[in-house]
Amino acid sequence: MNDLKPGPAYSGQEPYVFVSYSHSDKTNVYPEIRRLQDHGINVWYDEGIDAGDEWTETLAQAICGSFNFVYFITPNSVQSEYCRRELSYANHLNLAVTAIHLTQTQLPGGLQLSLGNRQGIIRYQLSEAEYQKKLAHVLQFDSLEKAPEATISEQVVSDFEPGDIRKGILVLPFVSRSSEEDTMHICEGIADEVITVLSSVDSLRVISGSAARQIDPANRDPEFLRKLLDVEYLLEGSVQKSGKRLRITAQLPNLTSNEVYWAKKWDGSIEDIFDIQDSIALGVVDALEIGISRSQSAKLVGRPVPDVQAYEYFLRARQSIQNWTKDALIRALEYLDYGEKIIGENAYIISARGYIFWQFHNLGLDPDPEHLAEAHVCIDRLRKLDPESPDAHRLAGLVSLMEQDDIVESIKHLRAALRANQNDPDTLMWLSLIYGLVGRVPSGRVLTERLLKLDPISPLHQALPGTLSLMDGDPERARKELAKCYALDSSNAVYLLLYGQALAMCKRFDEAADIFERLQSVAPDLIYTKIARIYVACMQGDRETAKAAATEELRAACQYHAQASWYMAQCYALIDETDEAVEWIDTAIRRGFWNYPLFAERDTLLSSLRQNDRYKTLMLELKDKWRNLEI
Repeated sequence: MNDLKPGPAYSGQEPYVFVSYSHSDKTNVYPEIRRLQDHGINVWYDEGIDAGDEWTETLAQAICGSFNFVYFITPNSVQSEYCRRELSYANHLNLAVTAIHLTQTQLPGGLQLSLGNRQGIIRYQLSEAEYQKKLAHVLQFDSLEKAPEATISEQVVSDFEPGDIRKGILVLPFVSRSSEEDTMHICEGIADEVITVLSSVDSLRVISGSAARQIDPANRDPEFLRKLLDVEYLLEGSVQKSGKRLRITAQLPNLTSNEVYWAKKWDGSIEDIFDIQDSIALGVVDALEIGISRSQSAKLVGRPVPDVQAYEYFLRARQSIQNWTKDALIRALEYLDYGEKIIGENAYIISARGYIFWQFHNLGLDPDPEHLAEAHVCIDRLRKLDPESPDAHRLAGLVSLMEQDDIVESIKHLRAALRANQNDPDTLMWLSLIYGLVGRVPSGRVLTERLLKLDPISPLHQALPGTLSLMDGDPERARKELAKCYALDSSNAVYLLLYGQALAMCKRFDEAADIFERLQSVAPDLIYTKIARIYVACMQGDRETAKAAATEELRAACQYHAQASWYMAQCYALIDETDEAVEWIDTAIRRGFWNYPLFAERDTLLSSLRQNDRYKTLMLELKDKWRNLEI
């Protein structure tokens, strides 16, 4: 399990940096040390000194000889007496100190004084490209600065195919120019609504909102964005809010010529927000000289949530949902309740409520059957407003994923939602994944290619090719695809889970265990992190630890997930718990995992099951389902 450990601490006469960190954070810090070493930076770190040792001459000499003291800040490290003593000594020597905040951390008063005039890098708020640029600037190493944009561009630009004659446009979240901190929901809300209405214009290819939110605000270089997303135009703007007063600006530059095609400024109140959004959408269409039909024109001035106060609650709820925690989902429901009390039945609010109830199950945060029942209530309410509601179809398709023997219904509903909106990223993503589940990987890849043209940045979308390769029983291809994702963001929980599984299926168990152990510190509460603990124990042949980690609560949550059931089956097959593994495959099949080629022949971790009589029977039954499924 040492493949991912950094190289030895530097001991020569050339310049080097001293790294101070808590040993509890080594799974997060080691990749950062490796990053520095890979770019030729000499690093000294206490690879062999236990946290309980006394302040030694070795440490003092190492700090004294360094040209930069790098302090990785986490809740663990700010509480560490040893880290504080190291920092104090560096300050005493008047060394250059670089504080790298790996996670959001409240600094004690004394530490704030110690770091008050020191370089700081807020790692958790930065993209990989921007982070490496800042490291290069602080540590004065050119090699760090040159790699990231080329890596991202090469990966993403290759996803685009020639021949799409539509005009491509990127709408960025508006920038807050306000002294009020709580304005991000308005900045993102304006951009998202403009994206929604412009997406209804057939001659425009509009990059999705989830992709736009991934763009680093500090890295809006026109040429980089043009190459990254294959777009010609950029809509950007700003919001300044004071009480109920708003000042909003917007402009539309051409990314090739830098010519500004259209720009406008509005001074008004929060009550004018709908008119301003309409004006922005119409301004873009007029500036680009796009001819639109009467029905498309009507969509440009729609009112999704017709009351301003209710709309603000809706925006706050949508922002909370993106946090993926139980408390955030509960808070989002409260916001939606406030909005619904103001305006009554509204498709946007009802759809958002249903999505939240479904996410309680999907994220394994609270798999209470009552949440799925509430999601069904939302589906019925949407159908009363519109019998052919695409929101109802999409939500029904997602809910069906959590219910037994409903995979055909799930496909039917998601295909109906896709017919209504061929460029909806959520529908494209879930239908791609489901096609993988049912063993129709080529169909999934077709939808994934379309999705990556709309949004090649969002982590879930970047992981889809590798996920489909896993479901195709091609772990080596999956490993290479997911290694690229991991290289772009080694702290993303989805990448860690899938990359670890790919390594395990390639029988690279030590590497897989290192990745899964890193997942523990990145997202300790996710259902998939808890499964990763079982993977590690099983790959090490530790039956007792594996069984103890498979708590009743975790097993109950996995019962609703086709993929989670597959993961559990792989784990138990690794320790020759055949009956348990077969039971989980049965559960996966009942949840819609109808991928006969994967289970019957290709999954390397399930090979020990294929002589089991019950497993053979399951495969015979599955073969009929798989053959008769029409896509």
